[in-house]
Amino acid sequence: MGKPFMSELHQLEATYCTALSMDISALNANVSDSLRYPLVAIGSGGSLTAAHFACHLHQMASGLLAEPTTPLEVVSLLDEPGSRRSLVNSAVICLSAGGSNADINHAWRCLIEAEPRQLMAICARTRSPLARISKEFDVARLFDFDLPSKKDGFLATNSLLASLILLGRAYGQLIDATTQQLPPGLWNLTPEYDSLDAALEDLRYTCREILERKDLIVLYGAEMEIAACDIESKFTEAALSSVHISDFRNFAHGRHHWLAKHGEQTAVIAFANDRDLGLARDTVRLIPPSVPAKVFHFPGGPVPATIGAVLTEFLLTGIAGEIRGFDPGRPGVPEFGRQLYHLGIGARGKATQCNEAPVRRKLAVCPMPPSTLVKANNTFCRSLRATTYSGLVLDYDGTLCGSENRFGALDSAIAGELIRLLRASILLGIATGRGKSVRESLRNALPKSLWKWVTVGYYNGAECAPLTDAGAPDGTSNACRELESVAQSLCSDPAIQSLATITIRKMQISVEPSNAGHVDALWGMIGPHVSRGQCIEMVHSGRSIDILAPGVTKRNVINAIKESCTVPMPAVLCIGDQGRWPGNDSDLLSEAHSLSVDTVSPDLKSCWNLAPAGYRGQQATLYYLKCLVPVGCQFRFGVARGGRA
Repeated sequence: MGKPFMSELHQLEATYCTALSMDISALNANVSDSLRYPLVAIGSGGSLTAAHFACHLHQMASGLLAEPTTPLEVVSLLDEPGSRRSLVNSAVICLSAGGSNADINHAWRCLIEAEPRQLMAICARTRSPLARISKEFDVARLFDFDLPSKKDGFLATNSLLASLILLGRAYGQLIDATTQQLPPGLWNLTPEYDSLDAALEDLRYTCREILERKDLIVLYGAEMEIAACDIESKFTEAALSSVHISDFRNFAHGRHHWLAKHGEQTAVIAFANDRDLGLARDTVRLIPPSVPAKVFHFPGGPVPATIGAVLTEFLLTGIAGEIRGFDPGRPGVPEFGRQLYHLGIGARGKATQCNEAPVRRKLAVCPMPPSTLVKANNTFCRSLRATTYSGLVLDYDGTLCGSENRFGALDSAIAGELIRLLRASILLGIATGRGKSVRESLRNALPKSLWKWVTVGYYNGAECAPLTDAGAPDGTSNACRELESVAQSLCSDPAIQSLATITIRKMQISVEPSNAGHVDALWGMIGPHVSRGQCIEMVHSGRSIDILAPGVTKRNVINAIKESCTVPMPAVLCIGDQGRWPGNDSDLLSEAHSLSVDTVSPDLKSCWNLAPAGYRGQQATLYYLKCLVPVGCQFRFGVARGGRA
């Protein structure tokens, strides 16, 4: 079983070059979007090391807390209502070497269905079981790749190095692109060595006495914890030594006593970057002379220093195996170990709790007794299905199209469902914060003969016009009287100008951050400017903040639909994604018959999300559209065609 460990070390340079040259634009976008939220990072074995690294980088880049966990830990958290709510309001990253481990796949599916705010995974293998799960859900963002080394041996090496490099590249440019930049060559990370052979030769000589000891204490500064965690993982999994890890100061709080009782069988290694080097040397200087100890120094920013430290502990693992007389890449796995590995998380059983997705979503924003929410959901669903509708109003960005394809063509499946409804003469309203770009996308997706049934509410309902009107909307870049002072104030604020693009229309000012992680900060920066003006509404989507003149609301699209309908007081079904205030669909989805494809409001009489667990955005919209059954020139909400889209 496994590969010779030294052969894996010889492949590290190729892995480094491959990971350094990969196109990571998709990963960059996912990481940037995650900066608005705390992070939960999941991994097993060597991938847990990558999870620690992701959390460290996320805290540096976002200023928010991040927590590394194992698959069992995160699935257990989902059983607890309070912990589940914290996960739902977080970003999640899942890390896997091969994407075939049953535990990580089970946790990934559970997390997708729990619906945290943002989901991404990194996997060093394409066409994996993890990829198959991800394809079921649009919200699950997977960055997978293949390495020249292919599959790891018993211990994670090349896949781990690649994952660390990709995380370092993605987060590094958000922290400080200059100090976090990785050098062009692998051995630039360890200034003392210029090749694998030179490094091994030196470490065999300088660390032999250390690695011969039965027990190993690994000390570290905060930014070197990742390397300490990984050496503990590798030495334990390969049965090389018993490893104890501690930061420098926690070691001083009693853990040093181990050396007083077991110093004759123990050695000490210290990993330090520039900031902790003095503390590392002072600490090691006080260790008894009979205990062999060595300080490893890794200069540079946290990204290159951490990866350099991990590279060094890879080499120490290989040398320890030589000293012990067996290959860490082929340690021999006993039968009980195989049985333990394949036992899986499912053996723990299932917690008894209310898992109905619509109720769970409401519970996250309206902490009432679940039984009350179940009754409210039943009442809402009965009314939804008993009503005959004459019109349908849909938000555009985040509902009809995803953020990654905002300015592209409308999804063919979505367009097909809209065409089906329009051919039944059903009135369709589109509410959008944008202008003519949406008009053109709709015209390209829908046959011209059906345009007469479509009304578009541009700039959050500031101007409603039929899709047939080629002159709409009014793209005037001069703000109306009510917004004029706010526009001037925002444009004179250098901090806002440096973080975002400001677009001024007659009845709307849009502020779009250059980095999605800045949305919440910009909200607080814009507020004082708005409070001095005469506008009455400020809303946000997932990617921008809109300041609206008095009377501007997406509900204007509903009124336009009703005015064009021949049926007296028709019922209109509304669908959007940002239903919780101050989301830009909160007003639209306050209608009695309203559905969300993402966030919901606390109102028990409106704005429910009935999509299957794990469905979000246009995938949930497609599910809803398939549930709409034409009845003459009207329609009803059923489930016959909806299924699990």
